[in-house]
Amino acid sequence: MIREAQVEIKDLPTNASDYEMTRRVDERSNDKHPEVVAIFYSDKSNGLYSSVQSAPSIVPSLMSKFRQLFVFDQERAIAEFLECNRSLVDWLIQGREVLIKHFSTDAKFVLKVVKDIYGDSDTHLVVYIQTHMPVAEAMEKLDAFDNEWFFDQIDIIGNKVIFNLAPV
Repeated sequence: MIREAQVEIKDLPTNASDYEMTRRVDERSNDKHPEVVAIFYSDKSNGLYSSVQSAPSIVPSLMSKFRQLFVFDQERAIAEFLECNRSLVDWLIQGREVLIKHFSTDAKFVLKVVKDIYGDSDTHLVVYIQTHMPVAEAMEKLDAFDNEWFFDQIDIIGNKVIFNLAPV
């Protein structure tokens, strides 16, 4: 959900006192560090209204990198999820490296954006691990991944990302 909040006026070109600024914050992002989606300002003297994106959108080169590292068919949904959760971009790349240590380079990591997984209205990213390992061995590897790395990350990501095995 996006909410608006008043912000301090900074770096406006002229007559800063004549401007009113509002920022939009994506509340789906990390509560400790909400992602600013856009800043809107209006010139009170002549009624002009403008907006400035707070940061560039997820660039095509990043999506290209994600296509090399992960498998997904929901490109728009993945891009939107990453846009709203920018702090997870590097985290996911790092997590993939840890997964490779446990599952080998033969495994595929399939990304899927899902909603309402826990009975809430939040959007989550599921990383499905596709491997040809026997199920019992793959479960042991997933448990080792969780214990070695993932459980230490919960404070950072909350319940935004879920790792699960997927049949091949």
